[in-house]
Formats: sequence, C-alpha cells, structure tokens
Amino acid sequence: MLQGENLTLTYQDGESTLDAVHDVSIAVEDHQFIGILGPSGSGKSSLLYLLSGLRRATQGEVYLDGRAYGKMPERERVALRRSE
Repeated sequence: MLQGENLTLTYQDGESTLDAVHDVSIAVEDHQFIGILGPSGSGKSSLLYLLSGLRRATQGEVYLDGRAYGKMPERERVALRRSE
C-alpha cells in the first residue's frame, strides 16, 4: 500500500511561500488504479512527485508498505523505486 499522510509541499517564491500541495492524505491499495484530476496549477504533478519519492514533503510523510519513504536516505529510496 502507498500512503501519503498530511502532505504539504511548499515552494519559496522570493520573499513569499506557495503551498503546491497542502495537507493532503491519500491511500492507494496494491493493484488499485486511481486518477488525479484538477485544473492547471492545482498540485497534481507535485503530489505525484511526493508519492513517487522524487521530492520530499515539507510536512507529512509518504509510506510504502508501512515504511516511511521520505525519511529514507536517497540511496535507499532509489533502490526501492527500482525494485518496487
């Protein structure tokens, strides 16, 4: 199972900040297909980057089969992406 709990991804824009993803939680069961829909700029790609481990969340955590994916060192995350 892939889970994202209370995910937030914040970008710095000069002196201000922008939440591309704000407090999103999602659970995807093994062999389940989902769709993520929304208008341009709504955070769809940013959410997928977080769930895939290509970006680390500013807040919240991603779990893959119960393991805290975001807290793993980069080398372990790369190996896990290749094997799972």
